[in-house]
Amino acid sequence: MATADLTYGGVVPALIEVVPELRDALNEHIRDNDEILQHVFFGCDVVPFVLDAWKHGRAGVLARCLGFLDAAMASPSTRELVAVSFVEAVGPWDSTMADFIAIWPQALAEEAAAQVG
Repeated sequence: MATADLTYGGVVPALIEVVPELRDALNEHIRDNDEILQHVFFGCDVVPFVLDAWKHGRAGVLARCLGFLDAAMASPSTRELVAVSFVEAVGPWDSTMADFIAIWPQALAEEAAAQVG
């Protein structure tokens, strides 16, 4: 993960390198928007994809997603993107998300806890 481009402009292509299963969603996103809108892509495509991986027990995909998101959460350039468009979109205050959030790595888990207060 240390080689990933965790700048705001590079985070989506870096995510696709780690999670190529999101490539079709990104291509559709670009067709719809004529560009990459990071917050929209994370909130509308990444969140449902990661939740689906969790719900269907796709452990390898889930681990790659959460590992990448945790690294992006820890990066000053992409922290807000992940906090708002992933963590907040998941809804850490929603009790039905508790089991999911319980498996999150440190930076994601800390942000979820901070949002709950």
